[in-house]
Amino acid sequence: MAFLFIAIGAGELSAQIVWTNAVRTWNQLTTDTDNDNYGRNSNWNGGNEPNNSTTQALFNQANLEDPLMNQNRTAGQFRFTAAATRAMTFREHANNSLLTLNASNGEGLVHEGGVTHVFDARFAIANSQTWMFTAANGGLTVNDSFNLNAHTLTIDTQNVSNTVEFTGSKDPVTGSGGFTKIGDGTLIFSGAHTFTGAVTVTTGVVSVRHATGLGTTAGGVTVASGAALELQGGISIGAEALTLNGTGISNNGALRNFSGTNSYAGAITLGSDTEIQSDADTLTLSGTISGATQNLTIDGSGNTTISGVIGTTTGSLTKNGGGTLTLSATNTYTGGTTVNAGSLDLTVGGSTGAIRGDLTINSGATLNSTAANTTGYGANRSENIIVDGGTINHTGIGDFGWSLDWTLSDGAVINSNAGVASTTATSKFALNQESTISATSGTSTVTGRLDLRSDSGGTGADITVSTGADLNITAGITDSINAAGFEKLGTGNLT
Repeated sequence: MAFLFIAIGAGELSAQIVWTNAVRTWNQLTTDTDNDNYGRNSNWNGGNEPNNSTTQALFNQANLEDPLMNQNRTAGQFRFTAAATRAMTFREHANNSLLTLNASNGEGLVHEGGVTHVFDARFAIANSQTWMFTAANGGLTVNDSFNLNAHTLTIDTQNVSNTVEFTGSKDPVTGSGGFTKIGDGTLIFSGAHTFTGAVTVTTGVVSVRHATGLGTTAGGVTVASGAALELQGGISIGAEALTLNGTGISNNGALRNFSGTNSYAGAITLGSDTEIQSDADTLTLSGTISGATQNLTIDGSGNTTISGVIGTTTGSLTKNGGGTLTLSATNTYTGGTTVNAGSLDLTVGGSTGAIRGDLTINSGATLNSTAANTTGYGANRSENIIVDGGTINHTGIGDFGWSLDWTLSDGAVINSNAGVASTTATSKFALNQESTISATSGTSTVTGRLDLRSDSGGTGADITVSTGADLNITAGITDSINAAGFEKLGTGNLT
């Protein structure tokens, strides 16, 4: 029998199911010299050792000895109270005995103290259950074989300082079950595992530090709004489906590249507007990114490379943070691209280019175009470029900006051919009869080569300089097709 205990304090609501069945208390201290086998009856107060699904194994004293797991056993629950102040290690016996937690009340483990205990022996769960950590700094490290069987283990780390780590240092996590992470703390997968079930990050952090830390790629991973999946250690995760929601913890990304050069090859679905952040080094995403109408933000001082197609229909892409975002696929989203900080590198071009929709480069941000026609030239090309104090560097061999309407303001700099004026450079900006340039405020500069073309008739582009604005064109100006020119409009200065 069990009762639900609910505590309310400091604006939080927490629940713990109070154990009302049989309890056996481990009584072996580090000062004792006799046998410390887990399966020895005299090592437990309250009767025989705990060995059924309705008996709790209780650890509630300081200086408790490390149990030697010498026989296959079952317990209804492990409970560590705050009084168990010594970090305990459950040691493996030579016979490889297995301890199975059969949580008859739904909670297989309750840890109320501030130390990290260690499971260095074989454990398993017999049903879906929750492991609860209620005190600051309390944690658990699992080194040996851990079998989920076909069940889901929920890790409830109620404090941000709680950590539960499955190291796989001796044997992996196995079974067809999976994990659910709740609470503010962190669940760490630092070793190789083979479980096949799903991982759901409802709150808090799941930190992955091994290429197969999430088990096989069969289960998939879902990150809820306000939670985070973190990668670190220079790992390459395979093609495991990933669903992301929200901006993560403190707006640091629902997917966060914490450290190291890491990659994720699985298809990513945006369940809502989502932020991905790279704190350092480089994060590479090679799977497709979908999620109709959802907006994607890339942030952080580290770099991000997306080689999969971003196909979020009318969704947008925003680049924040000082790092570099590299797009190397022909993306199909149409909601526009905004670069607020750092650099956006476009490395692929063609009829539709690397991006569609409006392109905005704000003050202090840079667009680097390293291929021809990275904004496209066909029916599905980009339409408008707004450079508000930002910089465009086009170094690709061929055109940039075909049929686009340009709006330049407040120190915009448009460079081709590395900023060197030339009438023969193969890296050039191309304006045709459909193009316009509008300089609206401040001083803007165009360098390199500006090629005026009139492929479909007409006399070329219109250049409008508003009152109070200045547009300096230091580029070499050519007319490669049909002797096109431009018409200057407005009362501002064009030099």
